[in-house]
Amino acid sequence: MNKFLNILLFILLLLGSIISFNLVYNNFIEKINCPKLFLFPACYLVFFCFFIPLLLHIFKKNNYIFFMFTGIALGLAVFASIAQQMHKIDCPKTSSGIPKCYLSLLLLSLIITFKIITILRAKIK
Repeated sequence: MNKFLNILLFILLLLGSIISFNLVYNNFIEKINCPKLFLFPACYLVFFCFFIPLLLHIFKKNNYIFFMFTGIALGLAVFASIAQQMHKIDCPKTSSGIPKCYLSLLLLSLIITFKIITILRAKIK
């Protein structure tokens, strides 16, 4: 079961990295509207918060750093989702109109949950 969860974690982290890199690229090249965090586009931070945990997962490195980066991204996703609901910011949207901050919130919740399950299963064995 842990092998399945590790593969699933890899896929989710890779998916998050690719999608957030696409936002970074589009923000840099096409100047899409990426919400700012202290005058810095939040999508850049979100990309690193997916990409660094991806590398840590691949090389089976420090779980504390993994949770630090995914926790930062989760906090941003919660904040952005609430601000989106309150019409304070405008998150980039999918082609069907779904704000990507909602998808990020879902993806990060799954990643953190599956990582916790993986760690707990490894301790039981």
